[in-house]
Amino acid sequence: MVSSKSQLISAKNLPRPNLKWVDQMKAIALIWIVITHFVEHIYGGAAMGNPSANWATLNERISQIYPLIGNGIWDIPLNLLRYVGWTGDQGVQIFLILSGFGLTWGLIKHHDYPKIQLWDFYKRRLARIYPIWWTVHLLFIGLWIVTGKGLQLGTPTFLSFLGIRFTESLLYYFSPAWWFFGLLLQLYLLYPFLWKCLHKIGALQFLILSCTIAFIIRAIGLFYFVSYLDAWSRGAIFITRLPEFTLGMCFAIWLYKYPRTIDKKLRSPLAIILALGFYILGTLLSFTLAGMIFAPFILGIGAFIIFYNLLEKKLGSIVPINYVLKWTGKHSYSIYLIHHPLIFIFLPSGLIIDWQRITLGTFEALSLTLIGALFLEWIISKLSSLITYWYSNRKAEQATNSNSQSLKVSTVEGMRTITKVALIAFLWITLVNRGTLGSIDTALRADMSHAWWTGTAEVASDYKPVVQGDVRAGVIGKDGRRYISWDLGQSILMLPSDWIGTQIHKLIPAESETKLRHTVISYLTFVPLNVAAIVACYWLITLFGFQEKTAGLASIVCLLCTTILHYSQEHQQVNQVLLFVLIGYASALTYVKTYVKKDLKQDKTYFVVLSGLAASAAFLIRMSSAIHAVTILLFLLSCLALQKRAKVDYLKATGLWVMGFLPLSLLVGILNYFRYGNFWDFGQKIAVEQLATDPIWQGVPALPANYPLVYSPDVGILGVLFSPAKSIFIYDPLLLPCLGIACLFWRKLSPYIQCYLIANIVNLAGHIVLTSRYLYWAADDSWGAKYQLTSVHLLIIPMVAFLIHKCLIKSLVKKNLIKLLITRLFQGILAIALIVQIASISLHYGVEIVQAEGMSDQVRFKQFRLGQRFTNIACQFNHTFTERCVKNATLIPFRANPKFFLVLWNLLLVSAVLATAWFVSIMCKSPKLAT
Repeated sequence: MVSSKSQLISAKNLPRPNLKWVDQMKAIALIWIVITHFVEHIYGGAAMGNPSANWATLNERISQIYPLIGNGIWDIPLNLLRYVGWTGDQGVQIFLILSGFGLTWGLIKHHDYPKIQLWDFYKRRLARIYPIWWTVHLLFIGLWIVTGKGLQLGTPTFLSFLGIRFTESLLYYFSPAWWFFGLLLQLYLLYPFLWKCLHKIGALQFLILSCTIAFIIRAIGLFYFVSYLDAWSRGAIFITRLPEFTLGMCFAIWLYKYPRTIDKKLRSPLAIILALGFYILGTLLSFTLAGMIFAPFILGIGAFIIFYNLLEKKLGSIVPINYVLKWTGKHSYSIYLIHHPLIFIFLPSGLIIDWQRITLGTFEALSLTLIGALFLEWIISKLSSLITYWYSNRKAEQATNSNSQSLKVSTVEGMRTITKVALIAFLWITLVNRGTLGSIDTALRADMSHAWWTGTAEVASDYKPVVQGDVRAGVIGKDGRRYISWDLGQSILMLPSDWIGTQIHKLIPAESETKLRHTVISYLTFVPLNVAAIVACYWLITLFGFQEKTAGLASIVCLLCTTILHYSQEHQQVNQVLLFVLIGYASALTYVKTYVKKDLKQDKTYFVVLSGLAASAAFLIRMSSAIHAVTILLFLLSCLALQKRAKVDYLKATGLWVMGFLPLSLLVGILNYFRYGNFWDFGQKIAVEQLATDPIWQGVPALPANYPLVYSPDVGILGVLFSPAKSIFIYDPLLLPCLGIACLFWRKLSPYIQCYLIANIVNLAGHIVLTSRYLYWAADDSWGAKYQLTSVHLLIIPMVAFLIHKCLIKSLVKKNLIKLLITRLFQGILAIALIVQIASISLHYGVEIVQAEGMSDQVRFKQFRLGQRFTNIACQFNHTFTERCVKNATLIPFRANPKFFLVLWNLLLVSAVLATAWFVSIMCKSPKLAT
């Protein structure tokens, strides 16, 4: 017999197979397992394949899989969901096979017959799994400290922290999905011994021997253990799941030695037929205790061969699916660790079937899972970077070529700048935050969030409106329940913070629950989102080719000198829409620019998918953002046109963008179906239709005829542009100078900026026309023309960067009288804009609106409200300033706060002012910005 060692040596010159299917199969296994955990919370766990001390009878196990009926056309997808979920334990088999394969392949691909150095092997393996494992424990311990729900400090948590989860009480402790970590840890510890046996007796003999021993021991345990039966069958002790792991090890050896032969055999019709037969046989065996001796192994073989065939040549070759699976497989470990606790939070067991709640809970759990997984990996990467920095070899760093050093320095400078920008933005946004939700719109959306996860009604059954169209009365849905008619996106964003606020209230019951929830939402949801919007602004400006420090200055100017600052205080939808629209534009531009640098292997196609996803997130928050979506796509295609791409590139980019746009857009339709019975209906449309039919409006004063489109188009168009009360040029004084500079320096702007400005002029025009006939075209209960402000911000952002570069930066290098005059003029405009925005946050936004109550439209919109705002501010210092002084308004921070809060607030104010002044002075003094 030829030794395994000599076979490996003879195979080293063979062409190595493409292993992209490994990450793809990890992704499939993970998605399958996640679906299982969702299904178990909706329908309960499957009896087949899960023997336990109180295992149901065979007839009950079989009857459980009978198809559901009574849901009409939904019977098919619901049954399919159940069956996929109930078979998801086979994802564990796939992970075990891939784990054995990955460890073995990693050893043999670089060395013909390596001898494992135990210390190095264990150090690498434990460093791979333990840091994220410990971090996720600390994360949920922190959640317990804050909310009272999470990982409690105690002996079970300490043992879990170490990875000890094989006892009956620890196996499913806190997060049942974490049982697999204990099994994986055992297999890693045993692997050097298994590797030695594998090469001593050969792959086939090793597989037969390990399976024989494991099946015998597994059988003894299945028939001998009673209370430990579930844990034993699941894999609490490694020997019970050893066959799948060793199969992966042997497969790595065979694929390395005979790559073409093994690949060809696995793709043969006979192999596929046998795989399907194995899968059917394994499923049948999983109904009996004796069958469970072999069922996991047989099912693992069948599932592995089926997915091997599907992924390598079929599904895996489809570009969008390939990207999704590749990304999911890459992040599979962190996603696995964090998903199950979030399912418990948003889909509690025993939930009454309410498909709206289930859909929203699923969306929240999945979204936070992805965010949490990336956050965990980010923490680990930062810690690893710090360790590497302190212990790296300085001589090796000095040997790095100058280009790499330059790139590293540039990256470090960029990270420092964006960190400073984010910190300054955080200071200001926290400073102006009132700790309340402010408007009735946002408060109602918070009520929607609370109703979804608690199962309570969105509208109180005894609510009596006093005016027709009162949004608090809601609309009648398909099930007879009343629903708030607003868009759902902002409520989805607030849901996690609403849950946390409710948990905190349980710890502090003396406080008002609603007030406490709103405070938590205000700080935990809106402060981070507003900071993220400024970071996205910085990202987009750098993509337009401006230096990092120029982008940093421009981002701070956009925060402090536009209505972005006001809507950092007033938590309506404006800044959230801006955030996602900016991500949409920046991702589209990143895709275009990285394609140009394809020779540097920086092509990142997934950014175009992210662009579509961001556009659909804005659409979910406000449906009129469909205009933003269209202009983002137009911007993308126009940038491709600048590069004179082939037609296939346009089709590819459009297809990928639409693929990103569809998921959340479909979510809108699904939620509307659950609420109103039609995919194409939405709350505002239903509200208008029910004005004449809803009995709640009986005896209530009627609205104008043709509501809500009661005006001629010129009213809204001219009002948004020129009315003293709502003109976009008054509330954002930077807009007019930016448009003027764009016209004056058009030829000096980069083609990308030109395409962007054209797209957003169309964007602004679209929003103005859309609301021109609308009764609330002015969004009169808001500061400025709310519906058009995002378009205004988008136009200002790149031009502010251009002006800063030309006037404040470049003039430092080339001084002359004209440039000095332009610089002083621009500084004056910035000062005016800053004063306007500080005025907007100094008093409650609704003071001037209250003063306008009772006036006719013609009089109301001819008011110069900004001037009235300065008058009202002056009145707070001198109540005799004018006869119309508002004496009961209070300046920021708005409430009768305790002294310690005022001290902290003043310290925050001083910190924000000093940090901003320092940052601006440092940026403006750097001549490097002129390059």
